[in-house]
Amino acid sequence: MNWFWRIFLKGLATILPIFITIYSLYWLGLTSELILGNTLKYFITDEHYWPGMGIIVAVSFVMLLGVLVDNRIGQFFVHLLQNLITRIPIANTIYKT
Repeated sequence: MNWFWRIFLKGLATILPIFITIYSLYWLGLTSELILGNTLKYFITDEHYWPGMGIIVAVSFVMLLGVLVDNRIGQFFVHLLQNLITRIPIANTIYKT
């Protein structure tokens, strides 16, 4: 492999994970704002809605879920849900991946 391709591949291996991470965060933000933002507009008026509320609701939901599964009762329900999912043939294959 000549010098050009070796250096090019090193640069690509450096920038690609950074680009994928930034793009994934961008996509996640847009998607959560689109889905949750439109849902919020049914409950609050446009004058009380501001861009970014969908992302705040998504982060709050994830935090609430984390608090709920941080104890034994929450872990029991997560384990129960995992057992149910692994009993479904196609879902089992997808979930274990």
